[in-house]
Amino acid sequence: MQHHTSREELQFGPGQSEEKQKWITIQMTTFKNWLNHQLQHSNVRISNLETDLSDGKSALTDIKLTNFRTNWNDGIALSALLDYCQPGLCAEWRNINPRNGRQNCQRALTLAEKYLEIPPIISAEHLSSHDLDELSCITYLSYFVRKGGPGYQATLENVQKALPDVRISDFERSWSDGYLLCRLVEAVGGQIEGFDSMVFDEPKNWVGNVARALDAALDVGVASLVGADEIADVDVEHLGVMALCTALLSVQQEDKLDKKITTTCLQNQQLNLDLAFAEGSQVRVDDLDVIIVGPDEQTLDNRLLDLRKSRTIKGAVLSFIPKFVGDYKVSLS
Repeated sequence: MQHHTSREELQFGPGQSEEKQKWITIQMTTFKNWLNHQLQHSNVRISNLETDLSDGKSALTDIKLTNFRTNWNDGIALSALLDYCQPGLCAEWRNINPRNGRQNCQRALTLAEKYLEIPPIISAEHLSSHDLDELSCITYLSYFVRKGGPGYQATLENVQKALPDVRISDFERSWSDGYLLCRLVEAVGGQIEGFDSMVFDEPKNWVGNVARALDAALDVGVASLVGADEIADVDVEHLGVMALCTALLSVQQEDKLDKKITTTCLQNQQLNLDLAFAEGSQVRVDDLDVIIVGPDEQTLDNRLLDLRKSRTIKGAVLSFIPKFVGDYKVSLS
């Protein structure tokens, strides 16, 4: 029988305010990183929940994920969340009109119930209301982050893609010995000193193993919201580990965006650049902004280079003809 989270289960007793705030912070961080995943093809990233997404660079300019009340009223954040859980489910979330909050929320709630089996325990009227209470919003969103939920599964699949040679089955005890965490940190560019000599089959070493991985994660800009002793506990709560993994995956995606590719060709010979888009990507080839800088460090007119953009099964091909000898720099946005 499937277990459903109730409002009562999310209540915190007297003296537990610190634990409640920690739980809310971890969940908010998880949603932040999931939205970063959705924004990767827009060259926009969220680093500060209170100030980012407010500079006019994104269709999400009105979203500031600082609370579980008004931030979700227009339905855009929820729509983006659906598309993270199942790419293509709400691909047009970037173009949603924030003024149609109730309509947006109703559509998102309907899609979540139909395709992700998220029960509509909150109404569109309530979700889009400025009087939305925090507990009601958290209770609904907890279905996405609970073990086995759509957000949990989507993140599990993304971690599996980052570590294709090992089997990733959960965000709990599989991470206790520190091995998977060390591997994931290294997969996103971190360095684990002495990794080959680390012992993972002795529980007495687990806290130290995890601590070493967390130190290396800091070097790539990721701080864990849970400590090494918590992660090394076989009864670790999955949310903290999942939040850490999503943050590390965001580093990997950022690195991919900044990756440089070099190639060579002859003067006046057509040069073809193959681009591979992420699975489920909604990137339109015609919308790609291509800037080509010539050997004299001047931006060239793409028409003079016979620039062409063609869609392929896996992505796109950019073609142009260099007119002069020297190095050319191609930037995409």
